[in-house]
Amino acid sequence: MLLRYVLLLIVTIPLFAQLHYARVEPINRYIIKSDVSGKVVYSAKELEGKFVKNKIVIKIDDSDERIKLVDAKEALAFERENLQLIKDIVPQLKESYDRQEAYFQRLSSVSSSSQAQKDNAYLAMVNAKNQYISAKEKLLITKEKISQLNKNIALLQKTISRKSISLHNRYLYTLLVKEGNFVSMGQELIRADDINGSRLTIYVDRDELDGIGKKKIYIDDKLNQNAKLDKVWRVSDLKFISKYRVEITIKPPLPFSKLVKVELKDD
Repeated sequence: MLLRYVLLLIVTIPLFAQLHYARVEPINRYIIKSDVSGKVVYSAKELEGKFVKNKIVIKIDDSDERIKLVDAKEALAFERENLQLIKDIVPQLKESYDRQEAYFQRLSSVSSSSQAQKDNAYLAMVNAKNQYISAKEKLLITKEKISQLNKNIALLQKTISRKSISLHNRYLYTLLVKEGNFVSMGQELIRADDINGSRLTIYVDRDELDGIGKKKIYIDDKLNQNAKLDKVWRVSDLKFISKYRVEITIKPPLPFSKLVKVELKDD
C-alpha cells in the first residue's frame, strides 16, 4: 500500500506547475541619448509622467546650423545658375574651336598663304581651344561645388533634425536635462516607456524549459490568452546562476508595477 502511494506521488508531482512572481513592466523601455552637443533651449518638463502622442520634448540650440543652411542653399542656387550658363556656352566654344581648327588646316595646305596668315590662324585656333578647355574645367569644378553643397546641406539638415527630439506614442518617464543645460554627445536625455503592452520576467528551472513553447500561461490563477512567450534564454542567468530567464509579453497591458503570480502549465 505504501509503495503504491509513493508511485502515485511520483507520477502526480510533474503535473503541478512551479509558481513564479513577476512585476508588470512596460513592454519596452528606452533611454534616449544625444547625437549632438549644444545648449538646451526647450525641455518639456511638464510632460513628465504623461503619455506623449506626438510632440517635441527637447530642443537643442540649432541657430548656427540654420544660418549656415540658408547660406548653403543660396550658394547652391547661384552655382546651379552658373552651371546652366556654362552648359549653354560650352557647345558654342566647341563649335568655334572646330571652325578655327578647320580654317587653320585649310590655310596650311595652301602654298600661297603667307607665314603670318598661318601664324595668326594657328594662334586663333589655340585660343579657341583654350577657351573651350577652360569652360569644360569650369563645368567640372561647378559640378563638384554643387555636389559638395548638397552634402553640406544634407549634413546640416541631419544635425538640425537631431537637435529636436520628439516622442511618438510613448510614456515620458523622465527628462534628464532642463533649459539652459549644455549637453554633450552621448549624454542621456530621456527615459521613456512603450506602454502599449506589458512585459513579465521570470526565472525558471532547467526542467521547465522542456516543451515550454507549448505551455499555457496563467496569471494570478487565470489563463491569459493574450500572454505570449517572447524570449527564452537557454543559457543560465548571470545573476541567478541555476535559473533561466524567460520573458512574457501581454497586449493589451496589465496594470503596471503590480506583482503577479505566473504559472506555466501543460494543460
